[in-house]
Amino acid sequence: MTSTKVPDVPASTMVPFILFAEFDIHEGNVVKHCYPEGALKQFVDMDDFGCLADYMIPDGAQRLEFDHTTFMLNRKATDTKITLREDDWEDVQATYIKEEKKKDSDGSSSTIFCYNLMHTKTEKQNIENRGSRIKAIALGVRHQYFHVYKEQEQEQEQEQEQEQPFMWSTLLKLFGSSSDLSSVFVVQYLQELWTSVNAINIQQLLDLKRQYPFIWPCNGTQNWTCTSSFLDQNISVSVPMNLLDDEVSEASIDLILRTFKEKTLTIFNAILTEKRIMFLGYGIPTWIICRFVFSACLLAYPIKGLLEYNAYPYANLGSFDFLNSRGYIVGVSNPFIKEKGKMYWDVLCDINTAEVINNDQPGRFSVFSSLGSGIPNHATDNAFIANVMKGVKEGATEPWFRNQFQRHTTKILQVGAEMNNLPINLGNNTVNMTPKEKSQINSLLATKAVNTTAFTRWQAENAKTLEILSSSLPDALQQLSADMKAFSYKFPSKTTSSATNTEAQSTSGGGGTGTGTGTGTGTGTGSGGPGSGQPAASSLSSYFFSFAPFTYTNTSSSNEEKEQKDLIDLTLLIVTQAVTDENVLQIFSLLGQHQLYLKERILRSWTFPEALKKSFLDLVERFTCIVNKNLSH
Repeated sequence: MTSTKVPDVPASTMVPFILFAEFDIHEGNVVKHCYPEGALKQFVDMDDFGCLADYMIPDGAQRLEFDHTTFMLNRKATDTKITLREDDWEDVQATYIKEEKKKDSDGSSSTIFCYNLMHTKTEKQNIENRGSRIKAIALGVRHQYFHVYKEQEQEQEQEQEQEQPFMWSTLLKLFGSSSDLSSVFVVQYLQELWTSVNAINIQQLLDLKRQYPFIWPCNGTQNWTCTSSFLDQNISVSVPMNLLDDEVSEASIDLILRTFKEKTLTIFNAILTEKRIMFLGYGIPTWIICRFVFSACLLAYPIKGLLEYNAYPYANLGSFDFLNSRGYIVGVSNPFIKEKGKMYWDVLCDINTAEVINNDQPGRFSVFSSLGSGIPNHATDNAFIANVMKGVKEGATEPWFRNQFQRHTTKILQVGAEMNNLPINLGNNTVNMTPKEKSQINSLLATKAVNTTAFTRWQAENAKTLEILSSSLPDALQQLSADMKAFSYKFPSKTTSSATNTEAQSTSGGGGTGTGTGTGTGTGTGSGGPGSGQPAASSLSSYFFSFAPFTYTNTSSSNEEKEQKDLIDLTLLIVTQAVTDENVLQIFSLLGQHQLYLKERILRSWTFPEALKKSFLDLVERFTCIVNKNLSH
């Protein structure tokens, strides 16, 4: 591998390195160039970089004209380090270590997301290279918004063509008119690409996200647009501001539901109980497999950390680094793993056949074996997935699916913590439950879910985040936060278990649109659906605190009158406390933290004072302007 020295690559560089790999008939898959020199050693903690070429040129690459993959570097082991002996791939050695996931000082993760584009060019006259030339470019990205480096994506049923101003243009140049392109030209092309992608500076977005992690669900501006230049062209890219910590733009619960249907419940249970999960797809583009892995990370929300600790979007069987994670979620393309590799998985999800297979007798690779055997069917769980599948049939959209899984997960965690006398810090993601509802929760699943590494880690991180946010608030906003918490507890967001939930039908996503009409009970009818299963970029994370719209009726009751009075008092307090720009950002962060969408509540109230309504809507506009001003600096 050759590279060119660029001294002192700043630690805050968003795309610290670019790799170029190709298939060589004598050497196999090889990383030929890295730009800049030394960036891999500076940003990536690996002993052997030889496996990177196999990630960039996946199994079966010669059968596809285009493909793209995502793989992640700087993965930290959760408890145990496993290495394979060179003389026997079926044997392992285990040594115990403890490592903590770290965040860099600028707010980005130490994890490197490598977004990779591969192109195969068939040349039948080129017998020496078996009629094909295969080349790939991978961007090493220090944030989860790696998808912004591809401008458009045109999906067809059997193939995918990429129109990408950055990577695609460079990759075509690297093919050149000769298979033996000079290293000087290769480095020049990589340098042009590296300069252009790093001109897209999203550091302001990362800073705001770190300082005010809960403001995004309240922000009316869902996407932040920034520009760069490449080959004398101005390129505009759109960065979604609302992505969760465990989300990338290609994630979609709808995709999993439409593929595995009711068997999605088995996948959900496996994630909650930290089983070893593999998504297998053979003869299909690798990007589809990666997308299933990304989507699975959202099933167990609000538990966070699955993307960075557990997800391996694509794993080449030449490297078994995923064995270092407890409860991994891995994407593979080699059908060998289904029958001959059962020692590696507890649950296998076959994308081609839509099978979900439980491995009741895992092999000796069970250093991180799950807590006990499979979870038996339970009436409440079966009712839950039946309602979700009803939503699929009736055209519900991605936000509704995510909300259903979020609430079901939260109920399980609450009951599990209570049964096992464990402290639980869900922030304000709690769900009000009657004693009867608690008794109907799957107790075995609940107990296992709160005794996993993922749950323990998330609880610690969540408590730390809320403590930092609380300590940074002035005294007046401390009291306001307490008032918001009390209001959200007394008057939680109203939801309905019906699959024709009003919000599900009124939210657009995935290439389809939905319309709905609501009644006083919060039910509705509508049409439109997820289409391909990919939600619209503008609504990807609007579900974070997404509940059904608040509906008010003409009937008067003491509880409704009390809610209306408290809503007016809370809104008046917010408007009076919003003095400085900093106060405004803190207030909207608190609204998101406490799941209070006051704008929706106010607009759906028939008797809310008009003057106060206007003051709050003006405050929303002011908040949006403040955010945009911060991002434009």
